Amino acid sequence: MDFTILGDDEWPIGQAAHHMVSWWRGFAPELPRWKDYDFLEHVAFASDLHLIKVRGPDSFEFRVAGESVWTNLGRHDKGVVIDPRSSNPHYAALARHFVRLFALRKAGRLTGILNDFQKPHLRFESVDLPILDENGEPAYLVGALSNQP
Repeated sequence: MDFTILGDDEWPIGQAAHHMVSWWRGFAPELPRWKDYDFLEHVAFASDLHLIKVRGPDSFEFRVAGESVWTNLGRHDKGVVIDPRSSNPHYAALARHFVRLFALRKAGRLTGILNDFQKPHLRFESVDLPILDENGEPAYLVGALSNQP
């Protein structure tokens, strides 16, 4: 899997990801606050969306994911907390990626094949977008995951 920063002139391929990045970039040069996120603005893409709560400086909890996200991953991770010391190498790398997104105040992209999820035939793209709390501290990551040709 490739963990990258989404360049300011780059756009994701998937419709839900494109929609979410467009919404997120609408707050530039600032990052959106949690109060700015209204799920109803994104409900058309609910099946592809995910929400991750920041639990600490490098700790993250999977909170909500749409039906197609769970179908693609083949499991439900709701409530699972990850950090860079996670015993699962994928979770550890993902946590490091999330830390980097907040540090750089940038959107992230994850692409690859779902080998880790026993689905080597599925290529995917996911975006993760940092959101701050009312005090300007890391609060959530919202994003979208979609299959790619």
